[in-house]
This record gives sequence, structure tokens and C-alpha cells, in this order.
Amino acid sequence: MYQEGKEVAPNVLFENLPSTSKDVCDHRGSNLDIGVPSTSKQSSMSDISLEDRPTSRSESRLSTTSSSSSLLEAENYLLKKQVEELQNQLKSLKVGFNFSAIENNDALINVYTGLPDKALFMAVFKYLNSQNFHYNLGWSVVNISRINQFPMTCMRLKLNPIHKDLALRFGCSVATVSNNMATCDACMFL
Repeated sequence: MYQEGKEVAPNVLFENLPSTSKDVCDHRGSNLDIGVPSTSKQSSMSDISLEDRPTSRSESRLSTTSSSSSLLEAENYLLKKQVEELQNQLKSLKVGFNFSAIENNDALINVYTGLPDKALFMAVFKYLNSQNFHYNLGWSVVNISRINQFPMTCMRLKLNPIHKDLALRFGCSVATVSNNMATCDACMFL
């Protein structure tokens, strides 16, 4: 919510609300304290002076609508902040290496794989892909496509990173890297 050109935190919205309206329910159904001080005893209609009481039913409905509108605005604000934080976390988790990131740049293909260009990379890949793969550890690598398994093997041969590094780059387990290395190495040296 914005007020006079600057963002207002949700607790400002609750300053003028009765104490029973100071808690807002978050998306999981639990009460969410937003930092507004509350009194220990609940206010009742008898505690309110005659000047503070609504004079008609329409004013009462308007007051209730205003309170619920403020609650919805505060909840909306909190949910937007939560979505923003989760989107930032998701962006950091989506970092992964794959062949599509380097396929249009021959210099990068050379840096990572040791092969001079995409044409040779694809020729070697097509040859290896036509071979009957029998994974050496007895289970198939299914979470990484074969077009990404080949650069992983080339990177291991050229750059010599540890398996944990390759697992982090390709978003898989160290066992998957080991299985891929043993299998591709065996296919390439036949």
C-alpha cells in the first residue's frame, strides 16, 4: 500500500482498528502478529462512549467494511512480499549448466568440452548416442538428457573438476555423475 508516494507497512493500517481486528490470518490459517500493540482485555460496546458508537446501521456496515478492507490490504501486502522472496529463491535455484547454454558459441564449446565447434560436438555426440548404452553401475541416468551427459563427460576430461562440482553444475547427485562418467568413458574408448 502506498501513502504520499512511499510504501506503508501493514501495521500502519491497523493503528485505528479496535483490538479485536488487530490480528490477521495468514495463508496457512494461523494468526499472524504484525507488530501492533493490543490491550489485554477485549473492548466491548459498553466500554465505548456514546460519541464513539455508530449512529446508524449504514455507518456500522461502513466501519466493518473499512476494517475488513484494511485487513485484506494488509494480507495482500504480506503475500506480495512472500511471493517476491520466493521468486528470488527460485531464481537462485534454477542455476544449472546444460548444453543449450553454450551450443551457439563455439568458443564456449571449446572452453568447456575441448572440441573446436558445435559441428564436431554434434558429430561425436550422434556417434556415441547411436551406441547401445549399458550404464556401468546398473541403473540408467534419467534425470539428465544424453545431450547433457556428453558435455559433462567432456568437461571432466578437459577441465578435471571433481564429481561434486559437476553434480552441482548439472543439478544431479554425485552418483549420477559417477555412473555417467564410467559409461561415457567406456563408450568413447571402444
